Amino acid sequence: MIALFNSMRSSKVVIVLAHLMNKSAILNLESKKRIELAVSLFREKKYDFIITTGWNYRKDTQEKIGNIQALHIIKNYDIPKEKIIVDTNARDTVGDAYFIRKKLNKLMISNIIVVTSDYHVKRTKLIFKSFFNNINIRVYGCKTNSKHLSKEESSIKAFIKTFEKVNIQSDGDVYKKLRQGHPFYNGDIYEKI
Repeated sequence: MIALFNSMRSSKVVIVLAHLMNKSAILNLESKKRIELAVSLFREKKYDFIITTGWNYRKDTQEKIGNIQALHIIKNYDIPKEKIIVDTNARDTVGDAYFIRKKLNKLMISNIIVVTSDYHVKRTKLIFKSFFNNINIRVYGCKTNSKHLSKEESSIKAFIKTFEKVNIQSDGDVYKKLRQGHPFYNGDIYEKI
């Protein structure tokens, strides 16, 4: 499910980052809160597309969370599928930024809103501003009761260390680093890309 778009005009997109779903492919409350905020911003600011993202991270289902998010938006918010772009390659926030940038290569983007959770805003902003360095980016976080802040700081340090010597504007350099140095992509935790 990929929206068709006019590459001759500048577009504004809202990206909603995936969180979790169960084995029956039902999104958890935090995922639904992210979607609710993303749809609200999409409508309020009159953006052109919503992008959902996320791979088949569960061993007990074949569903990809990016597709499930898109179906949830279509079913519950009456947004046409032509307004939704789905990427199912990303396994984490770095992958979200990298694979979305590759997918949007032909689309002239003027503004990006990224929606995540409140505890994840700082890291998301750092990563997306690194990948989309000359596009206006704003990051919003839905409210949660999460205690993930200490984990977020260590993830920020890991991102900086992993990509400190990488030309992050080069898709080839980023892909090589993901394949060789990122445990979600190099075979350490999940299958190698």
